[in-house]
Amino acid sequence: MTRRTIGPAVLGLSVVCGLMAVVRPQAAQGTVATVWDGVYSIAQADRGAVVYKKDCASCHGEALTGVDEAPALVGTTFLSNWNGQSVGDLLDLTRKSMPKDSDNTLTRQQYLDVTAHVLRANKFPAGEADLPTSGLRLGQIRIDPFRAAAP
Repeated sequence: MTRRTIGPAVLGLSVVCGLMAVVRPQAAQGTVATVWDGVYSIAQADRGAVVYKKDCASCHGEALTGVDEAPALVGTTFLSNWNGQSVGDLLDLTRKSMPKDSDNTLTRQQYLDVTAHVLRANKFPAGEADLPTSGLRLGQIRIDPFRAAAP
């Protein structure tokens, strides 16, 4: 190799190693979960159902199927739109835009509870604990419409 080709090669190798250092710890620690891993509790989804009925159902419908311009929060279109995104992304969008004309008026816990209600309505299994409150941890829970096949 000449001096001219060593520079780009070293730079490319440095970038790859840097990316591996960022991605590898997450995979090694197993921090990436999916909605199939029981990431919310039944009690949390029950609390979310109460908030949903009071603050969301008038636009999105009692069965979360959408009304007029308000989109459905269940079903194939909803799951397709959120496929591969995180629960944190879903929570952030909901918090920033809902309830319509009075966004960000619920407490963070209420938004989390409604998110749990939406997950349950989409037939994702409940677990023992509530959704984490940390935005970082919520960002590590991926929305996958279908359960991955067992290895």
